[in-house]
Amino acid sequence: MSSGIIIKFLSIHPLRYCKYCIMNHSTVSLKQVPTAAERQYFMKKGKSLISLFLAASFILVMFSIPLHIASAQAEPQLHEPLVFPNNALSTGQETIWSCITFGHYPSAEVVRSGWDSVDSYAVRDGDVIRNDELYTRLNEAEWTGDRLTLDGQNYIRINRRDAVTAAPDREQHYRWDDPDEWHYFAEQPIKWRILSLKDGKALLLSDRTLDCFPFNLTDEEVNWQNSTIRSWLNGYDGSHNLDGIDYSGKGFLDKAFTPDEQKAVLPTANVTPDNPDYDTDSGPATKDRVFLLSNEQVFADAAALYYGFLDSDAAGDPARRLSPTAYALGRGTWQSDNAGSEGNTFWLLRSNGFTASNVVYVGELGHIYNRGIPVTCQDAGLVPAIRIDLETAAYSYTGTVSSRDRVSDN
Repeated sequence: MSSGIIIKFLSIHPLRYCKYCIMNHSTVSLKQVPTAAERQYFMKKGKSLISLFLAASFILVMFSIPLHIASAQAEPQLHEPLVFPNNALSTGQETIWSCITFGHYPSAEVVRSGWDSVDSYAVRDGDVIRNDELYTRLNEAEWTGDRLTLDGQNYIRINRRDAVTAAPDREQHYRWDDPDEWHYFAEQPIKWRILSLKDGKALLLSDRTLDCFPFNLTDEEVNWQNSTIRSWLNGYDGSHNLDGIDYSGKGFLDKAFTPDEQKAVLPTANVTPDNPDYDTDSGPATKDRVFLLSNEQVFADAAALYYGFLDSDAAGDPARRLSPTAYALGRGTWQSDNAGSEGNTFWLLRSNGFTASNVVYVGELGHIYNRGIPVTCQDAGLVPAIRIDLETAAYSYTGTVSSRDRVSDN
């Protein structure tokens, strides 16, 4: 055992185990959930042994994880999600993800004095750049199209007509008073959570909702394979979606990544199983460079736990609580004003819901709404996933995030 310490965690839920974590001085990897035989073995040991094991495991976790993170900060080491017991959270478990930045996307808004388009509870640190001088320079600059580089920083501008959905006084949404007024957003590095590492490749999920886009533009029976959101994310032509809309060169992939960066974004084969509650067919297997997660990856299978989520829809999971960027709000994303979820939003999965006209979504408190919402819903958050080649991708390590940080008033 000199190469590492094997720690077996017991979850707070009765007789359910978390993962094996193998930790040494440089890397952390996560293995499969214990077998039924292993669970029966621990049951026979009695409550006192379980309590003792829990206490010892928790002490080891508290001392081992910070040491690993400290070494990662000195010499960055990417790792897969770490899941361990935490009674303070509603799920009884906490997850720590290693994070990187890769690509750029409009994010923080440049505003002048008196700006009040978003309620303060929905504004996170860094979402707003309050600078009258910069705002004036952007407003008076010579724009070619809707993108400008100023002092080495890229900006984009949008008005109310560019939003997916917009209104001057719609509650829990961005307030667009003047339909012709330009609003300016800085392009910033995209922060990603690492969901898995294998053979020098990393599966990534954006740490926030980056944009706003309906699953499908037309109210019809549709699945991920022929949806407009899939075509828009990947920049496909009109033959890939039922509405026949051509997104070549103008989708998320082209907007978020340079041609060189796109070379490191790998095609990923995805199977989207039928809805586990309603048996709704969610379409054929696909291969895409940008995609949304499925039910199985977020709650309905052991893969969810592997990625750091609760493998159940029985409770709201802090690991699934996400907030939108200022740009996503400007584009139309809904924002919660409820205690405990202020500023969070709901986000779409790629699995169909009760019917093929619905799509499953994750609520602002991390609950799963498996019955779904109409595919034409316009104010859901967009949370893209990608897989990259770490050998060729120009990424930067940015530390870790924890599901504990998503709890404001649990």
